Amino acid sequence: MDSLGAICGILLAFILFPLIGYKNLILVAVFPSFLAVFLIFFLISEIREKDEQNAEIVIIKNHYGKSYLWFLIISAIFGAGFFTYSLLLLAANSLGFKESS
Repeated sequence: MDSLGAICGILLAFILFPLIGYKNLILVAVFPSFLAVFLIFFLISEIREKDEQNAEIVIIKNHYGKSYLWFLIISAIFGAGFFTYSLLLLAANSLGFKESS
């Protein structure tokens, strides 16, 4: 279902782009996002029990152990490092460094 939405969204953007331009297309694309945020914040409420406050972290810690939690933390750090590497490549390209073939 998600792939169908992605394909239909791209096709609709190609159809609307020549008709309304890119600025108005972005405004049209932002509208469903704001609508979703409005619906989530103002119309959906969650009833929490007192014991559920830190239930997710406790489940990870108790079920998988401390080593899995450390693995997640280290993976997040290296994932952030990989993201900055791609930004470094973009910055080098904008400074005039050419791609090697």
